[in-house]
Amino acid sequence: MTKIGGTVTYSVNYYDMGVLTAKKAIEVLEGIKDIKNIPLETVDSYNFVVNTNMINKLGLTIPNDIYMN
Repeated sequence: MTKIGGTVTYSVNYYDMGVLTAKKAIEVLEGIKDIKNIPLETVDSYNFVVNTNMINKLGLTIPNDIYMN
């Protein structure tokens, strides 16, 4: 979202999503599980992304403590 002009967003951690996807792929490829029996899972880690370029263009100020959370 920040690539198209958004200012701040929470984004899925794509690295963690890739790790989970790889584990599921290995289970299928090694015959451990049938693909139709693998449950849907989600990752629980997110990235807080701030588009400082857009923030500056809009003349906004983000408090420093927001970056700590």
